[in-house]
Amino acid sequence: MLRDHLLAEALEADARREAGEALVALLERPQEARVRSREAVGQAPFERREERPPRCPAPHEDEGDVLEVRGDVGWTAWISCAAGLPWGQPDDQRPDEAFSLSYTWPAVEHDLEILGHARLTVALTSSAPIAYLSAKLCDVFPDGASSLVSRNILNLAHRDSREEPSPLQPGRRYEITLDLEAASWTFGAGHRVRLDLAGTDWPNVWSPPEPVTLTIDRSATTLTLPVLDGPSPAQGAPEFAPPKGEGSVPNRGSGGYDWKIEHDVPTAETRAVVANYGDYPVKDDTASFAERYEGVVTVRPEDPGVAAAHGAATFEMRWPEATCGSSVTVDIESDRDTYRVRIDLRITEDGDERWHRTWDRTIPRDLQ
Repeated sequence: MLRDHLLAEALEADARREAGEALVALLERPQEARVRSREAVGQAPFERREERPPRCPAPHEDEGDVLEVRGDVGWTAWISCAAGLPWGQPDDQRPDEAFSLSYTWPAVEHDLEILGHARLTVALTSSAPIAYLSAKLCDVFPDGASSLVSRNILNLAHRDSREEPSPLQPGRRYEITLDLEAASWTFGAGHRVRLDLAGTDWPNVWSPPEPVTLTIDRSATTLTLPVLDGPSPAQGAPEFAPPKGEGSVPNRGSGGYDWKIEHDVPTAETRAVVANYGDYPVKDDTASFAERYEGVVTVRPEDPGVAAAHGAATFEMRWPEATCGSSVTVDIESDRDTYRVRIDLRITEDGDERWHRTWDRTIPRDLQ
């Protein structure tokens, strides 16, 4: 809510700025630019700064930048949320960047403030008819840490239409435009802008059906940043209360949480594991209750079509007259061609089963 409030204030302040033409700086090479005029949008002029990936040595550069898609890229920024643990903020992106194409610009000399949607225009080819493109905008701190600013992912079969997707033609060149999620961010002086490209954003999005290689034409790729023009509407940095201690973490003392990434060497699988659970005593007019929510998602990095997700939830309410409970499991498995879904739901009273139902279905992947 605080972020939404700050965004609203920034938009309002920006709208009050004098309308006029915005500047577009197209960086053909690092630190070289040409400027052209662009009509401002509405009453909120801002700078749309297009930046081309910097020149740096790359193998097979005449063929483009080659990315062998790994099925488990994305785990450094999953279940990100402002709620209680295990839902938290994205981690340092460098473990994912080791298996991505990363393009890093020189450090900015002055604060660079953006507000809105960054836009990626990219030319690429794919070795398979179904492929995804994940893009992340990151802020690289002076110590090397890479912080996620914004992201998005596109099933490239949906490049022209989500209602009528169509497979890619392997080896054919495609030009793709992808708007990243809206963001309000300031790249501090001395920080660097980074663009990460990958073929998965697991486990946020189910992995592609088969191994695939993407080839990026760097010379035809641009990143457009919605740079605010003029002084920042924010007057100084906000002050926050000190962080709460360990004892104040939700469910501590009555339960707990799990939040793990596991790399299984014998099975060649990566697993993301999460759980949140607690047992709560009677309070006022509320009966005592216990709850547990857990999930495990699995993928094979070298064969991303082989993936699975398991979720389970149990809830028990305890009244003097009766104890009622429910439990449900959801299992999804995939291969190259299908999803298999199974849901099992049970209702109990005083430990005796009162109702039970199972759903079982196989669904074609259908360009997913």
